[in-house]
Amino acid sequence: MGMAMSASAMGAPVVAKDWEPDLAAGNIRVELVGIAGNQEDVEVEFGAYVHDLRMAFARRKTLPVNFIMLVIGTEVLHDDDRVANHLHRDALQDGETPVLSMTWVFSDQGVLTHESLAVRRAAIAELAEYAREGNGLIVRMLIQFSRDEIEICRQAAVQGLTQAARELSSDEVIDAFCACLGDENELVNSAAVAALAEAAAGGNDQAIQTIVDCVQCLGDQPDGVRFAVLRACLRLPDEACDERVVRALEACLQDRCIPVRDLAAQVAAQLVRRNNRHAKRAWYRNRSPPSFQAHHPRAVVV
Repeated sequence: MGMAMSASAMGAPVVAKDWEPDLAAGNIRVELVGIAGNQEDVEVEFGAYVHDLRMAFARRKTLPVNFIMLVIGTEVLHDDDRVANHLHRDALQDGETPVLSMTWVFSDQGVLTHESLAVRRAAIAELAEYAREGNGLIVRMLIQFSRDEIEICRQAAVQGLTQAARELSSDEVIDAFCACLGDENELVNSAAVAALAEAAAGGNDQAIQTIVDCVQCLGDQPDGVRFAVLRACLRLPDEACDERVVRALEACLQDRCIPVRDLAAQVAAQLVRRNNRHAKRAWYRNRSPPSFQAHHPRAVVV
């Protein structure tokens, strides 16, 4: 990412080498200016390191600390520097808290475009930990990565958004999940279904309808996607598990894939235990073999 300097930080002094600060002198007020000109003040102890300052600021902004770069002038500050070493002697006045101004930059420092896919995936996963906080910048980055040309990056981005699907069920996020349903990679498809299931559990109408539509189109899908869709049925609100969903589950009882048949029976049995009226009617229809429980004994445990 590009780096732009604010006017206040450009004029800030670089490290003074001609004196040693008293590390027990109190606190320093650090003015952290973003590239858009917005300012946040953070107070740290005189003996604090740059890493301590970055950690405090990351907590304030709910951002991953490894994506925060601090700059004075054209110099990037290093974690093992002491913040006080960047003060000029003139900043110290009796009875007043010294003030230090610097620029903060949100930067991936190359990890999101690293040649190693493992490094890229780990960086996306780190971003995902902060998605549930609703940080718009991170959410937009993950949505962008859900369209990445690398499959493992798309999967990681969708899985990351899944962690916050209930809280972040905006149209933009749900549309990103729906777009991934058409992905050529089965793992990305399955991750998108799981994400939509979480949004459905949070009451998002578009996600609920999409899961219901998916249940009715299971026949030609890969087994992994069908597993994800069947599990998603248990995340639907009871009123959404209507006759269409239950009929689709019944059809899966005759599926060529034994694990799919077993999972469909388990889901149907769970809906019966929830007193879902459509599932209970289907249970009575199937009491004579093949029944949910006699034909699929594992259906009693989900």
